[in-house]
Amino acid sequence: MRSKRGFTLIEMLLVSSLLVFVLGVMGSLLYFATRQLSENYSRSEALRQGLSALDSINRTIDDATGCQQVISASFAGLKCTMPMTGRDLDGDGRFDTYIPTGVTRRGVIYHAPGERVWFYFSDRQGNSGAANRYLWRAVRLDDLIPTEDDIDREWCEYYDSGKHRFDLITDFQYLVSTPNLSVRVILTVSTLTREPQRPKSHDYDGQGQLEDGYQQVLDTTTMWSRWRL
Repeated sequence: MRSKRGFTLIEMLLVSSLLVFVLGVMGSLLYFATRQLSENYSRSEALRQGLSALDSINRTIDDATGCQQVISASFAGLKCTMPMTGRDLDGDGRFDTYIPTGVTRRGVIYHAPGERVWFYFSDRQGNSGAANRYLWRAVRLDDLIPTEDDIDREWCEYYDSGKHRFDLITDFQYLVSTPNLSVRVILTVSTLTREPQRPKSHDYDGQGQLEDGYQQVLDTTTMWSRWRL
Protein backbone atom coordinates (compact mmCIF):
# COMPACT_ATOMS: atom_id res chain seq x y z
CA MET A 1 0.00 0.00 0.00
CA ARG A 2 1.46 3.38 -1.07
CA SER A 3 1.90 5.78 1.82
CA LYS A 4 0.56 9.36 1.59
CA ARG A 5 3.34 11.93 1.84
CA GLY A 6 2.69 15.63 2.59
CA PHE A 7 4.73 18.70 1.70
CA THR A 8 7.83 19.38 3.73
CA LEU A 9 8.39 22.72 5.43
CA ILE A 10 11.09 23.64 2.91
CA GLU A 11 8.76 22.94 0.01
CA MET A 12 6.04 25.09 1.58
CA LEU A 13 8.50 27.94 2.08
CA LEU A 14 9.69 27.69 -1.51
CA VAL A 15 6.15 27.73 -2.86
CA SER A 16 5.21 30.65 -0.61
CA SER A 17 8.29 32.62 -1.68
CA LEU A 18 7.55 31.95 -5.34
CA LEU A 19 3.92 32.96 -4.90
CA VAL A 20 4.93 36.22 -3.15
CA PHE A 21 7.39 36.97 -5.97
CA VAL A 22 4.80 36.33 -8.71
CA LEU A 23 2.18 38.48 -6.93
CA GLY A 24 4.74 41.21 -6.45
CA VAL A 25 5.62 41.25 -10.14
CA MET A 26 1.94 41.25 -11.13
CA GLY A 27 1.21 44.05 -8.68
CA SER A 28 4.08 46.14 -10.06
CA LEU A 29 2.95 45.57 -13.63
CA LEU A 30 -0.62 46.51 -12.72
CA TYR A 31 0.58 49.65 -10.92
CA PHE A 32 2.71 50.84 -13.83
CA ALA A 33 -0.01 50.00 -16.35
CA THR A 34 -2.60 51.93 -14.33
CA ARG A 35 -0.24 54.86 -13.90
CA GLN A 36 0.58 54.94 -17.60
CA LEU A 37 -3.12 54.81 -18.47
CA SER A 38 -3.82 57.68 -16.08
CA GLU A 39 -0.94 59.74 -17.49
CA ASN A 40 -2.09 59.11 -21.06
CA TYR A 41 -5.62 60.18 -20.16
CA SER A 42 -4.35 63.33 -18.41
CA ARG A 43 -2.21 64.25 -21.41
CA SER A 44 -5.08 63.62 -23.80
CA GLU A 45 -7.46 65.71 -21.68
CA ALA A 46 -4.95 68.57 -21.38
CA LEU A 47 -4.41 68.61 -25.14
CA ARG A 48 -8.15 68.40 -25.80
CA GLN A 49 -8.81 71.39 -23.54
CA GLY A 50 -6.07 73.41 -25.19
CA LEU A 51 -7.18 72.66 -28.74
CA SER A 52 -10.84 73.29 -27.90
CA ALA A 53 -10.12 76.69 -26.31
CA LEU A 54 -7.69 77.63 -29.08
CA ASP A 55 -10.23 76.77 -31.78
CA SER A 56 -12.91 78.88 -30.08
CA ILE A 57 -10.57 81.85 -29.60
CA ASN A 58 -9.35 81.67 -33.20
CA ARG A 59 -12.90 81.51 -34.57
CA THR A 60 -13.77 84.58 -32.49
CA ILE A 61 -10.73 86.45 -33.83
CA ASP A 62 -11.55 85.39 -37.39
CA ASP A 63 -15.11 86.77 -37.09
CA ALA A 64 -14.10 89.99 -35.31
CA THR A 65 -14.05 93.45 -36.85
CA GLY A 66 -10.96 94.19 -34.76
CA CYS A 67 -8.94 92.95 -31.78
CA GLN A 68 -7.09 94.87 -29.11
CA GLN A 69 -4.79 94.06 -26.22
CA VAL A 70 -6.10 95.90 -23.15
CA ILE A 71 -3.79 96.42 -20.19
CA SER A 72 -4.58 98.47 -17.10
CA ALA A 73 -3.23 98.66 -13.59
CA SER A 74 -5.21 95.62 -12.47
CA PHE A 75 -6.33 93.89 -15.67
CA ALA A 76 -4.96 92.45 -18.91
CA GLY A 77 -7.09 90.85 -21.60
CA LEU A 78 -7.75 90.33 -25.29
CA LYS A 79 -10.79 92.25 -26.56
CA CYS A 80 -12.46 91.24 -29.83
CA THR A 81 -15.13 93.52 -31.28
CA MET A 82 -17.73 91.45 -33.09
CA PRO A 83 -20.08 92.53 -35.92
CA MET A 84 -23.44 93.96 -34.93
CA THR A 85 -25.54 91.79 -37.23
CA GLY A 86 -25.65 88.03 -37.62
CA ARG A 87 -27.74 84.88 -37.44
CA ASP A 88 -28.44 82.68 -34.41
CA LEU A 89 -28.74 79.21 -35.92
CA ASP A 90 -29.11 77.13 -32.75
CA GLY A 91 -31.32 79.45 -30.70
CA ASP A 92 -28.84 80.00 -27.86
CA GLY A 93 -28.96 83.78 -28.09
CA ARG A 94 -25.50 84.03 -29.72
CA PHE A 95 -24.70 84.71 -33.35
CA ASP A 96 -23.29 81.66 -35.12
CA THR A 97 -22.66 83.45 -38.41
CA TYR A 98 -22.26 87.14 -39.17
CA ILE A 99 -23.66 89.18 -42.03
CA PRO A 100 -22.61 92.64 -43.28
CA THR A 101 -24.33 95.68 -41.84
CA GLY A 102 -24.34 97.36 -45.20
CA VAL A 103 -22.46 98.32 -48.35
CA THR A 104 -20.71 101.60 -49.04
CA ARG A 105 -21.22 103.64 -52.21
CA ARG A 106 -18.01 102.14 -53.52
CA GLY A 107 -19.45 98.67 -53.13
CA VAL A 108 -17.42 97.72 -50.06
CA ILE A 109 -19.24 95.73 -47.39
CA TYR A 110 -18.85 96.84 -43.80
CA HIS A 111 -19.68 95.52 -40.35
CA ALA A 112 -20.78 97.88 -37.58
CA PRO A 113 -19.33 97.08 -34.12
CA GLY A 114 -21.46 94.94 -31.81
CA GLU A 115 -20.57 92.85 -28.77
CA ARG A 116 -17.11 92.91 -27.22
CA VAL A 117 -15.82 89.42 -26.49
CA TRP A 118 -13.01 89.23 -23.93
CA PHE A 119 -10.52 86.48 -23.12
CA TYR A 120 -8.42 86.83 -19.99
CA PHE A 121 -6.79 84.98 -17.11
CA SER A 122 -8.21 85.41 -13.62
CA ASP A 123 -9.08 83.56 -10.41
CA ARG A 124 -11.67 80.79 -10.06
CA GLN A 125 -14.52 83.33 -9.74
CA GLY A 126 -13.44 85.26 -12.83
CA ASN A 127 -12.82 88.56 -11.05
CA SER A 128 -10.82 90.89 -13.27
CA GLY A 129 -7.50 91.92 -11.81
CA ALA A 130 -7.29 88.85 -9.56
CA ALA A 131 -4.57 86.21 -9.56
CA ASN A 132 -4.06 84.81 -13.06
CA ARG A 133 -4.96 81.14 -12.89
CA TYR A 134 -7.97 80.34 -15.11
CA LEU A 135 -9.00 81.23 -18.66
CA TRP A 136 -12.28 83.13 -18.95
CA ARG A 137 -14.51 84.46 -21.72
CA ALA A 138 -16.75 87.46 -21.09
CA VAL A 139 -19.15 89.47 -23.26
CA ARG A 140 -20.09 93.14 -22.99
CA LEU A 141 -21.84 95.67 -25.21
CA ASP A 142 -19.30 98.42 -24.46
CA ASP A 143 -15.56 98.82 -23.99
CA LEU A 144 -15.54 98.74 -20.19
CA ILE A 145 -13.48 96.12 -18.36
CA PRO A 146 -15.60 92.95 -17.88
CA THR A 147 -16.90 91.98 -14.46
CA GLU A 148 -17.98 88.66 -12.97
CA ASP A 149 -21.53 89.29 -14.24
CA ASP A 150 -20.27 89.42 -17.85
CA ILE A 151 -18.71 85.95 -17.83
CA ASP A 152 -19.93 83.48 -20.45
CA ARG A 153 -20.60 80.59 -18.04
CA GLU A 154 -21.66 78.23 -20.81
CA TRP A 155 -18.22 78.61 -22.41
CA CYS A 156 -16.20 78.56 -19.19
CA GLU A 157 -17.93 75.89 -17.10
CA TYR A 158 -19.43 72.44 -17.45
CA TYR A 159 -23.22 72.86 -17.56
CA ASP A 160 -23.26 75.52 -14.81
CA SER A 161 -21.67 73.02 -12.43
CA GLY A 162 -19.00 75.45 -11.26
CA LYS A 163 -16.26 73.15 -12.58
CA HIS A 164 -14.02 75.05 -14.95
CA ARG A 165 -13.98 73.66 -18.48
CA PHE A 166 -10.31 74.58 -19.09
CA ASP A 167 -8.65 73.93 -15.76
CA LEU A 168 -5.57 72.34 -17.38
CA ILE A 169 -4.69 75.52 -19.29
CA THR A 170 -1.98 77.10 -17.17
CA ASP A 171 -0.92 80.06 -19.30
CA PHE A 172 -2.54 82.37 -21.86
CA GLN A 173 -0.54 84.84 -23.94
CA TYR A 174 -1.45 86.89 -27.00
CA LEU A 175 0.20 89.40 -29.29
CA VAL A 176 -1.94 91.73 -31.40
CA SER A 177 -0.51 93.04 -34.68
CA THR A 178 -2.80 95.82 -35.89
CA PRO A 179 -0.88 96.43 -39.17
CA ASN A 180 -1.20 92.74 -40.04
CA LEU A 181 -4.77 92.44 -38.69
CA SER A 182 -3.73 89.36 -36.74
CA VAL A 183 -3.45 87.94 -33.25
CA ARG A 184 -0.90 85.40 -32.11
CA VAL A 185 -2.33 83.22 -29.34
CA ILE A 186 -0.16 80.99 -27.16
CA LEU A 187 -1.77 78.53 -24.75
CA THR A 188 0.13 76.30 -22.34
CA VAL A 189 -1.53 73.14 -21.04
CA SER A 190 -0.13 71.09 -18.19
CA THR A 191 -1.09 68.10 -16.04
CA LEU A 192 0.86 69.49 -13.10
CA THR A 193 -1.10 70.36 -9.97
CA ARG A 194 -1.79 74.08 -9.96
CA GLU A 195 0.65 75.92 -7.72
CA PRO A 196 1.37 79.63 -7.30
CA GLN A 197 4.82 79.05 -8.84
CA ARG A 198 5.22 77.93 -12.42
CA PRO A 199 7.52 74.96 -13.22
CA LYS A 200 11.16 75.99 -13.25
CA SER A 201 12.88 76.13 -16.61
CA HIS A 202 15.35 73.38 -15.76
CA ASP A 203 12.47 70.96 -15.19
CA TYR A 204 11.47 71.21 -18.86
CA ASP A 205 13.32 69.19 -21.48
CA GLY A 206 11.81 70.89 -24.55
CA GLN A 207 9.80 67.83 -25.63
CA GLY A 208 6.64 68.39 -23.60
CA GLN A 209 7.99 66.40 -20.65
CA LEU A 210 8.42 67.57 -17.08
CA GLU A 211 10.00 65.73 -14.21
CA ASP A 212 6.62 65.36 -12.51
CA GLY A 213 4.08 66.01 -15.27
CA TYR A 214 3.33 66.90 -18.89
CA GLN A 215 3.34 70.30 -20.56
CA GLN A 216 2.57 71.38 -24.13
CA VAL A 217 2.62 74.83 -25.77
CA LEU A 218 0.05 75.57 -28.52
CA ASP A 219 0.93 78.52 -30.76
CA THR A 220 -1.22 79.92 -33.62
CA THR A 221 -1.70 83.18 -35.50
CA THR A 222 -5.13 84.19 -36.81
CA MET A 223 -6.24 87.19 -38.88
CA TRP A 224 -9.50 88.97 -38.23
CA SER A 225 -11.40 89.19 -41.49
CA ARG A 226 -14.36 91.48 -40.83
CA TRP A 227 -12.31 94.61 -40.24
CA ARG A 228 -13.98 97.11 -42.53
CA LEU A 229 -16.05 99.66 -40.62
